[in-house]
Amino acid sequence: MSDALEEAMVQVETITKQIVLTIDTITEEQLDELIKARDQLISAIAQFGITEEQKRLYTGRVKALQEQNEMILHHMHQLKDEALHGKTKMTAVRRQKSAYETIITSEGYFFDRRK
Repeated sequence: MSDALEEAMVQVETITKQIVLTIDTITEEQLDELIKARDQLISAIAQFGITEEQKRLYTGRVKALQEQNEMILHHMHQLKDEALHGKTKMTAVRRQKSAYETIITSEGYFFDRRK
């Protein structure tokens, strides 16, 4: 059991370090995949029956992961803000463009009757 817990912790640390080291160049899809894998491992760790001794042993490592997690969350918030800004900008452009593309229908016609 302790070996499985250690292996899961090492995998979480490895994925977290990979995310932190490549956070500025990683694509959103890659980030999403790594975070999903990391979340699955964390859920698996939560299922282990962790003893008080194991808690003491892993406390420092968990705190380091939490600090790295803050960096990841900050980057994800930046991506969210960029996406929101882009969406707002696209909406404004669409609104301006549609103002010029509206079709004006006339309610009446003028016939020039010259004799």
